[in-house]
Amino acid sequence: MVVGMGVTGRAVATALVSRHRPVLTVDDHPGESLRRWVVEHGIDLVGAPELGDWSSLLEGCGEVVVSPGIPDRHPVFDAAHLAGVNILDESDLAAAWDQRPWCAVTGTNGKTTVVTLVAQMLEYSGRRVATAGNIETPLVTAIDDAEVEAFVVEASSFRLGHARCFNAAPAAWINFAPDHLDHHADLDAYLIAKARIWEGISDPKDAVANLADPVLSQQAPPGATGFGSATSTCRIEGGYLRFEDRKVISVREIRRSMPHDLLN
Repeated sequence: MVVGMGVTGRAVATALVSRHRPVLTVDDHPGESLRRWVVEHGIDLVGAPELGDWSSLLEGCGEVVVSPGIPDRHPVFDAAHLAGVNILDESDLAAAWDQRPWCAVTGTNGKTTVVTLVAQMLEYSGRRVATAGNIETPLVTAIDDAEVEAFVVEASSFRLGHARCFNAAPAAWINFAPDHLDHHADLDAYLIAKARIWEGISDPKDAVANLADPVLSQQAPPGATGFGSATSTCRIEGGYLRFEDRKVISVREIRRSMPHDLLN
């Protein structure tokens, strides 16, 4: 079952059909565009189910993939728990179908900027990469490109919170502030979802953390690769961006050098 038929939901349904997997889609507010889309693709759609419908809808379902826009309070979560059906994010499917490496970035602000920077740096180093996740391209779509060597994933709390197992390395958490409380049950739930960015880290050096952020400095595992403080692994010192003891680039050469730009 795929719940929520926005960009990601449609990509997941398409990917499942292409792999000859039976699919039932559910959307709380199906418009005419979606109704035409499911007809064109030969996919079953249940629109605006009542609260009491979920137990019967889940009969025969092996897994439920929830789209990023589905809030924690949605009835599908309790219903799936009672039915013993696993909740998945699209990243779980991508990880099961594709073994190429991916790194990830999360944070309250600046995710897209950092994902873009990471992708460009990898490309300049000669790697063929693709950006995916909480941007225009879902991960289940990005993996269709056989020429890509690695993926740079923008990981929102919506995706992290719903994933069965999030496994990206390296993974960066760039900042934290109260947000999306209309989506998550409370601030603690938002924090727990964000912290899952490091769930798949085996080497603590692959956990990249903004140590200038008091929340992240508490959450970062011992041995994490830090930035943002005067003593962190990555830092601004003597007019240079440094990694450990090495000069990476002069601050003067960085086109945008406001404090948040340097952190990014």
